[in-house]
Amino acid sequence: MASQPVISQNKPTVRTPDVLQWYCRSLKSCAAELGAVFRHVGQPAALLLRETRGTNPCIQGYEGHFEPTIVHTQTNKKKQGQQPDEVVEAQAAIFIRRDVPHVKLDTGKYCNRIQEVVAVRCELGGR
Repeated sequence: MASQPVISQNKPTVRTPDVLQWYCRSLKSCAAELGAVFRHVGQPAALLLRETRGTNPCIQGYEGHFEPTIVHTQTNKKKQGQQPDEVVEAQAAIFIRRDVPHVKLDTGKYCNRIQEVVAVRCELGGR
């Protein structure tokens, strides 16, 4: 007679990730979703975010690093027949939890009106 597989009734333990990458498409509008992620898995040491869409994005408990160079045209003014404004907003961002030692690297020479590059050197998980 074949033995039956043992199915654990214990829920898996969720380990807080060292790094969380997210294509958030506006940090301001996704703040509640990010809070839900933090409640579920804890606060990662580093957040790598794309499309933050803010002039000064911030997350409580984290230090933010960005190189805002991409220029956007405000399309709502185009629709209203007004001259559109060009706005420079941070798109790529790295947020490092404040208790993690880190140094922002100079990436200015790689940034331009169509590309943002952000880099941080840090030590995660004793590695």
